[in-house]
Parts: sequence; structure tokens; C-alpha cells
Amino acid sequence: MKKLAFVLCGFLFFSITQANEMAGQNKFMIGVSGSFGFMERSSEYYNAQGMEIDQFDGDKSLSGFGGSARLGYDVYFKPTQAIRIYADYIGAGFGKDEILGRMNLNHIGVNVDYRYDFASGFGVFAGAGGVYNMGKTNLGDIDGIGAGFNVGGAYVINDYVELELRMKFIVAEYFNNKAVNPVRLPNGAGAGAIAAQNLDLDAPMYVMLGLNVRF
Repeated sequence: MKKLAFVLCGFLFFSITQANEMAGQNKFMIGVSGSFGFMERSSEYYNAQGMEIDQFDGDKSLSGFGGSARLGYDVYFKPTQAIRIYADYIGAGFGKDEILGRMNLNHIGVNVDYRYDFASGFGVFAGAGGVYNMGKTNLGDIDGIGAGFNVGGAYVINDYVELELRMKFIVAEYFNNKAVNPVRLPNGAGAGAIAAQNLDLDAPMYVMLGLNVRF
């Protein structure tokens, strides 16, 4: 048991030493992550007179899994503070929805994050950037430019590899107030009761966990 404790202490000391040695170094970064995305979809139904039919609530939460990749450069202007400039890609497939079908979203962004290393091997970051959004649904393609906001933390495993937990919130106009033909009548709606449908699709949020290689 003592021998095992000695080995673990030695490994911890080595990791901290490596983290201290890499502090303040400008490096390129490439990373990959698994991602989980979620968003809200709301739908309002109207009769032939243009009045909303309140008893047919079309709100629903959508979620899905995917992956992400990023490539950038870390610029340290102080030993524990840095700016990361990078491009990233996020792709996710959301579960099948009775209105949108099986929705696939893709995002390509250019970002700037501020990072602060507050302890040996640990750091936090926050930033923002521009995002180009693409997607396919039963009601048509999603295509537009928005903004992305990033926040998260990282742990430096050694001089080259770090573990990263990231959240990204994307602000963009998708189907907001889009008038569409009713593709499926809600339960209890008689034929002819619904003449129009309005669809609102909120911007998604992603949670990502992965690894970065710095060189």
C-alpha cells in the first residue's frame, strides 16, 4: 500500500511539474469532442379566422448527440492569462420530431476566448464569435449567420494534451414566426379546425467534452 501511495504521489508531482513548465507557452491547438445539444421548439395553431387555438399546445424539447472539432492558437500575454483564437465545427443529429422530422444541424464558427489558469493544470475560459449555421428539416433548410458564446474549463494532463469541458450557446434566427402548412394535426383537432401553423425554433445549446493537443 505504501509503495502504491508513493507511485501515485510521484505521478501527481510529475503532472504538476509538467503543467508548470508549459504555463505561458504560445502553442497551436487541435481538438475533438463529443457533444450533446438541446433546444426548444414551439408551434401555434390558428383557425380560418386567424385566431390562435390555445388548446393545441405545440411546445417540445429537442435533443441530440454529435461531435465537434477545433483548430487554433494560444497567445499568452501573462504567465497565467491567454487569448485563444480558433475555428470550430459542431454537428449534431436531433431526435425525430413530428413537425421537423429528423433534424441535422451544423455550425462553423470563428472564436476568441479569454483563458485564466488559476491553479496548476487547471484553467477556465469564456469567449464569443461568429457562427454560420446549416441544417436540414422536413420544412426546409436552415441557413444563416449568428453569434456563439463559449464558457468552460480545461485540465492540462501533460505538456501536449488537455481535457476540456465546454458549453456553447448559439444565438441565431431559424424558423422564428415562420408560417407553414399544418403537417400534422394535433390530437383532438377536427378536419378544417386548423388552417395555419406558426413555428418557432430556439437557438441550440451544446455541452462538449473532449481532448485538445497543443504543440
